[in-house]
Amino acid sequence: MDTTMRKYMEAFGFASPRQVSCEICGRPAAMIYHISGTAGSLRTRPDNMIAVCRHCNLEIKAGQLKPEFLKRKHTRFTQFRILLNRVR
Repeated sequence: MDTTMRKYMEAFGFASPRQVSCEICGRPAAMIYHISGTAGSLRTRPDNMIAVCRHCNLEIKAGQLKPEFLKRKHTRFTQFRILLNRVR
């Protein structure tokens, strides 16, 4: 497991990479995408990391999914995880 996935899992309370789903479509996540690049501290900031499947990653790379869309999806996901952790 790479460092980025580990940081993502720690930030959002996942015990295993198998628990991580694509934040866009819900498929199993294949990687962590950096919404605003990886310069400096952006590499490990949870607000800059979004879990994506291979299909959605290809759409991002093709320019079909814009950073603004990714930020909105990730913000909703983050809010959900915060609420979920409060309930537990």
